[in-house]
Amino acid sequence: MIKSIFIVAYNREKIFFNTLKKLKKCKNYDQFKKLVIYQDVTKTIIEKIRKIDPKIEVVKTKYPKNFTSFQKLNLNSYLGFRRCFDVYKSNYVIFIEDDILPSYDFLEYHNHSNLLYHNNKNYFATNSFSRENKKNLDFSYSKFIWGIAKGWSVPKERWKFLKKMYQELCSSKEEIYYDCYFEPHIKKKYFVVMPYRSRSYEQPSNGLNVRFEDKDSNLWINWKKSFLNKNKYKIKNYTFLSDMTYSWREDCHKYSTFNIFINNLKFFTVKSYIFIQFKNLIKYIIGYKIFIWIKKYLFKINLYS
Repeated sequence: MIKSIFIVAYNREKIFFNTLKKLKKCKNYDQFKKLVIYQDVTKTIIEKIRKIDPKIEVVKTKYPKNFTSFQKLNLNSYLGFRRCFDVYKSNYVIFIEDDILPSYDFLEYHNHSNLLYHNNKNYFATNSFSRENKKNLDFSYSKFIWGIAKGWSVPKERWKFLKKMYQELCSSKEEIYYDCYFEPHIKKKYFVVMPYRSRSYEQPSNGLNVRFEDKDSNLWINWKKSFLNKNKYKIKNYTFLSDMTYSWREDCHKYSTFNIFINNLKFFTVKSYIFIQFKNLIKYIIGYKIFIWIKKYLFKINLYS
């Protein structure tokens, strides 16, 4: 089996090397092919990388000045997946950005999940992050209807679908990051695996989506508590919990065929021109005030279980 992990990096040398050094301490690190996609990397940084691990392949990228941060990150991550799947012929690939610290069992956790679910036609990816922190559930995980972010892996069985999304995104030149673009497409059909305790932690910095001050937010504080940050610990059997609590975001719903149907129905009602016109007609017939009351109170019911 060929397993790969790649890091996308740009202009954050200290943060990047924190991540790389932490990754090297992960259990089963030597079982993986390693790749770094480093935008505008210098020879000095490449030499430092080689000192940590001479087997890491480093690919330098450079873009025209008129390219946006969105385009650069999307193209860099797409290049990483293409190289890992099409050149390395990987069975599954893990992707982390340069500010994501992995836990000691980060690679083992992703290995377990992909070996277990790669043949499941409804499985898309495994994520690493969480804000839950009960110690007796350290090795629990569950299936959810959501997207991907902050240290995620995908099997070769989903590469065709992932490549199609990347091609559409990169050719569209939309000002949107890959995770936001992919999420509605993933949620129409697939489940993703989420851990109860976090296997990743984002180093506070002034990045593309966050500010250094965010480290004092409740989400960040709980994320840090959830992160398994010890250099080494005994890895137990990973256990699936069908009723696992997961509170990162309200729209992260438990996976079931019914919930997939509800998600698609909600997506249709938001995007459909016919539905929008029908909604306007109903509003005209019953009156604006009654329509708003129905929307506010009746549609507040959570159909997800």
